[in-house]
Amino acid sequence: MRNKFLLFILITLISSIAYAEKEIKICAINSLTGDAAGYGTPLLEGMLLAKDVLAEQGVKVNFTTEDDSTDPKKTVSAYNKLRNDNCKFLLGPTWSFLMNAVRPLMEKDNIISIAPQGSSDINGMASSNIFNLMPQRKHKEKVLTKWLSSNKYKNALLLSSYGDWGDAHRKVNIKSLKANNIKIVGEEFYDYNIDIATLRSLFTKYRNKGIDIVFNPGTTNNYVDILKLREQLRMDFALFGTITLREVVDLDLLKEDKYFKDVYFIHRAIMPKGFKERYERKYNKRPFYPSNKGYDAFMVMAEAIKNTDASFNSVKYYLKNSVKYHDGVSSIRLDEKNDMVDTEYFLSNLEDYSRKFK
Repeated sequence: MRNKFLLFILITLISSIAYAEKEIKICAINSLTGDAAGYGTPLLEGMLLAKDVLAEQGVKVNFTTEDDSTDPKKTVSAYNKLRNDNCKFLLGPTWSFLMNAVRPLMEKDNIISIAPQGSSDINGMASSNIFNLMPQRKHKEKVLTKWLSSNKYKNALLLSSYGDWGDAHRKVNIKSLKANNIKIVGEEFYDYNIDIATLRSLFTKYRNKGIDIVFNPGTTNNYVDILKLREQLRMDFALFGTITLREVVDLDLLKEDKYFKDVYFIHRAIMPKGFKERYERKYNKRPFYPSNKGYDAFMVMAEAIKNTDASFNSVKYYLKNSVKYHDGVSSIRLDEKNDMVDTEYFLSNLEDYSRKFK
C-alpha cells in the first residue's frame, strides 16, 4: 500500500512538471436556454472567469461548452459531440435529470464529471465518476430543526416540486417539522412551471386553515408569485425555501421590502468576497448563485488535471483524495459518496439579505 502511495506521489510530481507548459482540456454542458437557463448561464459565467484567472497564472485551458436547452435528448447530443472531440473531463450538466441522461454513458466511456450543484442524494448524481460540489441536503436538517424549535409555528403547508430535487428537500422538511410537533395541515405537489393562477387556487384552498409557515423548494418565479399572493390574499405566513430565494433580491424582481418579511432560507455561506470582486470587474454586474459554484468546479478540475498525468484513474484518485483548492470559505473535501464535506450551514432571512445586498 505504501509503495502504491509513493508511486502516485512520484507520478504527480512528474506530471506537474510536464503539464506546466501544456494546455489542458476541460468541457462543459450548461443549460443556457430552457427552464434551467437561470442556473446554467451564471454557472458558465463562473467557469469563464476561472479560465481567465488561470490564464493570468500561466495555465492554458482549452475550454469547450455546449448548450443542452434543458432537454435530456440535447444533453445526450451535446455529450456525444464533446466525447467525439476527445473530451475526458466534464463540468455539468446543470440539473439532475439532465445528468441522468448521460450518467450511464460517462461510466461506459470513463469520463469524469464535476457537478457544481450536485450531491448524491439528488438522483442522477451518485456515481464513482461524478464529483459533487454540494453536501447532501440532509445536513440542513439539524439547522432547520433547531430554528423551528425556537419559533412558535403550529401549522405548516408543505409544497413539493415533482422530481428528485423536491423529494430531497421534502424529506428534510418533514423530519424537522415532526421533530418539533408542527402539524402538516396540507401537502401539495406541483410542476416547476406552475402558473400564478394555479398557485392562487392552491393558496385560496388553505386560506382559512391557520397556516403560519409554508415550505417550498421551488424556482425563482415560484417564490415571486407566492410572495405576491401572500400580499394579495392578505395571508400571514412565513415562507421557508432554498438559496434560490436570494435571486428574488439579486435580480431585483420585487421592488418593495414588504415582500421580504418572514422569508427564510438555508445556505452554506455568503458568496466569497474575492470571487465577487473578480466577477464584478469582468461582467460589470453583481454575481448571483450559482456563478461561484461554476468557478469552483472549473478550478478544481483544472487543479486535478494539472497535477496528474491527466489519465482517468489519476484524475479520479486526485479528486477523491488530494484536492488543495480553497473556495474562499473552506477547503474542498469530498466524502465516501463524492459529496462535498460541508463545514456549516446557516439560516438567514431575506429581509436582512436585502439590506446587505443594497
